[in-house]
Amino acid sequence: MDYIYYVFMIEEIFIEAVGWIFSHLPLIATLIFMIFMNYTQRNKTRKKFPPIKKPQPKAQPAPSDPRDIGFEIPELKRAPEEKPQDGVYREQQSADSLAIEAEELADEQNRYMKYLKEKTEQEKIMREEEEKTYRAQAKLSAEVRKPLELPPVTPQALATGIIYEEILGKPKALRRRKF
Repeated sequence: MDYIYYVFMIEEIFIEAVGWIFSHLPLIATLIFMIFMNYTQRNKTRKKFPPIKKPQPKAQPAPSDPRDIGFEIPELKRAPEEKPQDGVYREQQSADSLAIEAEELADEQNRYMKYLKEKTEQEKIMREEEEKTYRAQAKLSAEVRKPLELPPVTPQALATGIIYEEILGKPKALRRRKF
C-alpha cells in the first residue's frame, strides 16, 4: 500500500509541475531564447572593415600677388572709360539729380506724416464711436463721473480709520498673520 501511496504522490507532483510549466511557458521560452542568443553572440567574431579613405585635395601653391585670383577678368562692355581707384564702379551724380532726390525724399516724408495724422484721427473717431456704443449697451449716462474726493490725511483721521477697521474688520483669529 505504501507503494501505491507514493505512486499517487509522485503522480500529483508531476501533474502540478506540468501545470506550472505550462502556465509559465512564455517566460521560460523567453529565458531560453535569451540564453541561446547570448551564447551565439559570444562565439561570433565580427569582421572589421578598414576605414574609408577620402581623397585629399592637391595642395595649390599660394599666389605671390594677393590680388591674383587665378584667372583674368574680362573687360566689361559699355563700362566707363576711367577705372575707379578702389575697383568699384559708381554712378556719377550731378547736382540736379541730387536736388531731385532730396525733393522726392521730402515729399515722401510729408506723405508719411500726413498718413500718420489721418490714421490717428481715424483711430480717435473709432474709439469715440466704440465708447458711445458701449455706453448705450451698458445703459450708462452720458455725464462724466467726477473722481472720488478723499478727505485730507491727518493724524486724527488715521486714528479714526484704525478704530473703524478694528470694529468693522474680521476678528483677529480669522485674520492672516503677516510675520
